[in-house]
Formats: sequence, structure tokens, C-alpha cells
Amino acid sequence: MIQIGLPELLLLAIIAITASNPKSLISTLRGFIKNFLQIKKDINIAKEKLENELRVTEIKQDIHNEEILKNIEDDGKQQ
Repeated sequence: MIQIGLPELLLLAIIAITASNPKSLISTLRGFIKNFLQIKKDINIAKEKLENELRVTEIKQDIHNEEILKNIEDDGKQQ
């Protein structure tokens, strides 16, 4: 899988900016910024969904652990 970091992205952006027509430079930059912000927003949404899912899993695990502890305590009282 190809891994592209920030330095590579900056290099590609610089090449794209210098290769583009000066007349279309502003629209190119606007498009780049718009796409970058949309990707950033999508990543944050995915991150929040993942964190929420992890919290739900963690809560389920806590409930399960409490049930096991309660069963152990009940077994200890019966003996």
C-alpha cells in the first residue's frame, strides 16, 4: 500500500501549483482547499463514530464484568 505523508503532499501541491496556469491559480487553490477541508471533516466524522463505537463496546464489557462479579459474590454467599 502506498503511504503518503505530509512532506510528499506538500511537494505534490507545490508541483501542481507551479504547473498550473497563473490565470487558474486562484481557482486551483480554492478547489484544493475545499477538497482538503472536506477530507478533514470526513476524517473527523469517522473518528467520532469510531470513538462512539469503542465507548459502546467498553460499556458492554463493563456490564458483562459487573454481571460476572455479581455471580461470583452470589456464589460466595451461598456457600
